[in-house]
Amino acid sequence: MELLRIVKARQDGSSGAATILIKAASPWAAYEKMYRQLLGDDDIVLVAEKRGISGDVVDIRHFPELSAQQTKMLQSIQHPNIVTVHEIYSNKANHHVVYEHMPRSLQEAVGNPYLNRQRLAAIIGQVVEALVHLEKMGLQHDRLSCSCVLLHPSGRVKLSGQEDCRPLSRRKDLVDLGYTMMELCKDIFLSATTTASSAAELSEVSLT
Repeated sequence: MELLRIVKARQDGSSGAATILIKAASPWAAYEKMYRQLLGDDDIVLVAEKRGISGDVVDIRHFPELSAQQTKMLQSIQHPNIVTVHEIYSNKANHHVVYEHMPRSLQEAVGNPYLNRQRLAAIIGQVVEALVHLEKMGLQHDRLSCSCVLLHPSGRVKLSGQEDCRPLSRRKDLVDLGYTMMELCKDIFLSATTTASSAAELSEVSLT
C-alpha cells in the first residue's frame, strides 16, 4: 500500500503527503474490523483488513476530535521511522486515521531478557533518527514514551502520535527519551540525553 502511494505521488508530480486522502465517510465500507488491540498504556487501535483482493492489514485509530493542525501534522510528517498514514476518514461526529499495522509497542517489551544491549541500541538509534527528522522540520514529538515507540517483527521501529507534534522548544524530546529509556539502558545513553543539545547531536552517541 505504501509503495503504491509513493508511486502515485511521483506519477502526479506531487509529494507523498499530498496523496493522503481525507474522505468524508466511514472507513468500514473499505475495511473490515478484525480485533481491538492495546498498544502501550492506553493506545487502543482497531486492527482491520482492507476489503477486496489486497487484504492489507492496517491499524485504525478513532479520534473524537481531529483539529486542522493535527490533520496537517498527519499529512506532512513522513519518515521511515514514523508510522505511515494511509488515509484519513473525517466527518462532524467521527474521525478515523488508517495507519500501517505495527503489532506491538516498546512498553510490551520492557523487562524482556531478549531485549539485550545490541537490540536496545538498534531501537534507540531508530527513535533518534525520527527525532532528528522532526527537529529538521522545526518540530518536537511532545509526548514521547515507550507506548508510542512501535515495534515490528522485521526489526523496524517507528514513532506514533505524530498528530500531536509541536513547534520545537528547549530539549523536551531529549528529556522524555531519557526517561523512556531509563529502565532499558541506564548508563551511556541516559547520560547522553542529559548533556546533548539536540537530537542530531544525540545521534552521534555510540551505544555499542
